[in-house]
Amino acid sequence: MKDIMLRITGKQINNRNEEEEENAVEFVTQARMQRKGSSLFIMYDETELTTGMKEGVRALLRINDDGSVRLKRYGAAGKNSVTTMEFRQGKRFESLYYTPFGTLPMEILTNNVKNNIDTGSSLGSLSIDYELALHGMIDSRSLLSIEISDVPEGFSRDTAKVFSGGADEGGYAPIN
Repeated sequence: MKDIMLRITGKQINNRNEEEEENAVEFVTQARMQRKGSSLFIMYDETELTTGMKEGVRALLRINDDGSVRLKRYGAAGKNSVTTMEFRQGKRFESLYYTPFGTLPMEILTNNVKNNIDTGSSLGSLSIDYELALHGMIDSRSLLSIEISDVPEGFSRDTAKVFSGGADEGGYAPIN
């Protein structure tokens, strides 16, 4: 396993009443990475600041050389809950989305997966453009960008920041 840095940017675009509304969240965190065969596995911890969920949510990202990506989130609705999201360009994926407030049917349609991760160093970037529907309550387009880099010298979890709403609007808080 190798220690790495992740910069994850998520943008959600809602179309309500013919007006477009964007919500963006960006966070930087330390993670662990391992390559097994044709897949790259990345594990990191999420916080209440990054997801709105309670502490203790662990995410496992599996990036396959065939262009597919699978994200599993453990513990969002208790220690035994697992939300799985799969992204394959042009394909639909149905699953359940677990939250502390209940479970919702989820459907994902992946528009595009762009993998710019170097197979030698396993560093680079990944972009996913997808449509998300949660039991008819939320229909939105989501853009997920993940940058993978080496851990900078002197970096610690105490220096990681979460940015919400864009740099111009401020709103950052330390991740503990």
